[in-house]
Amino acid sequence: MASRHGPFTKLWIQWKSSKVVPWRKKWLVGMDLTGNTFWEFKDQINIGRLRRIVEYDKKAHYADVKLAPQWVQWLRHTRESPPSIQEQQLDIVRQAQMKQLAAQADARWAAKAERIDMPQRQEIASASLPQTTPEDPPEVADPVASADNIVEQAQGQVGVVAEVAKEEKTEANKRERKETAPYQGLKLGKEGEQAPESWAPRPARRR
Repeated sequence: MASRHGPFTKLWIQWKSSKVVPWRKKWLVGMDLTGNTFWEFKDQINIGRLRRIVEYDKKAHYADVKLAPQWVQWLRHTRESPPSIQEQQLDIVRQAQMKQLAAQADARWAAKAERIDMPQRQEIASASLPQTTPEDPPEVADPVASADNIVEQAQGQVGVVAEVAKEEKTEANKRERKETAPYQGLKLGKEGEQAPESWAPRPARRR
């Protein structure tokens, strides 16, 4: 990718980055994409080590200043060489791609969660509907109870018929005993026998 700095800016960077000037106390190392400059200078206490600082853009508010992770690593001496403009531009593109992929993943997860929650929503909707009492199903006759009732009715009818036959037989026996009695005036006992009458004294005749 092409650099965003013009010819004058490039000359100024080369001049400030030169270490051959004897009276210079600090040297420009590089710039970020927002206009912040990064410098190195000799440490008065530790001569063998160079100190690293950043000078923020004068046009930007201090609360709006954000440093790239590569420059933060360089300031903390965890990175030896400073990042180039091309590297910083590639990192911006990488972050944009990561944000796009993260948004797509969030959309997929949201759609999946909606499909998973659909049965629960249907249950909640069905629970909110007014409850209707189910109608009582028609009673089904118990075959065992019906058979018992039929047997009881048949037994009752048989008992009535037997009772009527018994009464008819008794009446027939009585009529038969009356007809076969040797004396019509005598009372008959059981099974056609003559029953003795009680003794009643007669009045005596006068002579």
